[in-house]
Order: sequence, then structure tokens, then C-alpha cells
Amino acid sequence: MTQSPDLELPVSSSSKTPAPSLTLEVTRTDVEAEGKKLATIDSFKSSKDMLIDNVFKWLSRHKSGASDPSAPKPIIIQCDKELEFNVVKRVLYTCSKAGFSDFSVLVVEE
Repeated sequence: MTQSPDLELPVSSSSKTPAPSLTLEVTRTDVEAEGKKLATIDSFKSSKDMLIDNVFKWLSRHKSGASDPSAPKPIIIQCDKELEFNVVKRVLYTCSKAGFSDFSVLVVEE
């Protein structure tokens, strides 16, 4: 797993390594996936709607392209440690609405 250069991950004492899966990167300014900017934080953090439209669309495309779209697919979320919980909550909500319920938050091992 490659950490985004503009992302500082929180530290953890867990030694469990993540399995390959989809990855979202939530930096201090953007939500990205596969090197593409999906949304800026400013575009959704004060919205009344919890769903992040472009992130939902990207996730839905990946869910429908899976060999078994009904099977739970894990998603790893890399979040900057300084992000407001409101932003992280909206990303998790969007993942859930797109049909992803198996979340892992990537951290740096202490």
C-alpha cells in the first residue's frame, strides 16, 4: 500500500496488515482514488446531504464491476489524522450507501 504524499496517517500499535482491496485517500483537501481527485473537501463538508456524489459514483462503478456484486467487498480508507470527523463520517456514509460495509482505516504501525 502506497501512502499519498500529502497525507499523514494516524499511528497504531496493531500489526495486522491490510488485504488487497479498493482504496480511498482522504487528504486535508480532497478525496482521491487511483490517483484521481473525486471530490474536494470544501465541496461537501458543509452540505446538508451526507452523500458525496462523485465518490458514490466511483464506488458504484467498482461494485458493479466485481465478479459477485452482492458479496461484501472490503475498502481501505486512508485519512489524514487532522481531518474533522464530519468529513470522515461523510466518506463512511457514502461507502455504506454504495454497498460497502467492510471498512478498514489505514494507520501507521507504532
